[in-house]
Amino acid sequence: MTDTDSHGYTRDTGSIDLGSAHSMDWVARRITCGVAHVVVLPGPPEPDEIPIGGHLYHPRPDGEGRCSSAWMMDQGWKLISTDPVTVTPSLLCRRCGDHGFIRDGRWVAA
Repeated sequence: MTDTDSHGYTRDTGSIDLGSAHSMDWVARRITCGVAHVVVLPGPPEPDEIPIGGHLYHPRPDGEGRCSSAWMMDQGWKLISTDPVTVTPSLLCRRCGDHGFIRDGRWVAA
């Protein structure tokens, strides 16, 4: 079991623990010296970092290890809340078929 803080961020990686062996890192746009960069964040976005999506880490449904997928707001997902994290619609991993929702900071299987 990994220790998490009050916002769900794990102490070792900074990923958000969504429960059910799922975790998430933010993908954000950061402006540095007038240039936009896309970054994967090991923790919550800073004020100068604009969330644009996330990387989801999850177990494979067949039990053969772990997999990952991503969701981006410019590809149809909507970020309802950053704290607790809520994203709509559901997320479906095209590699392994893992399917569910991020609601109120928790993973809810579809």
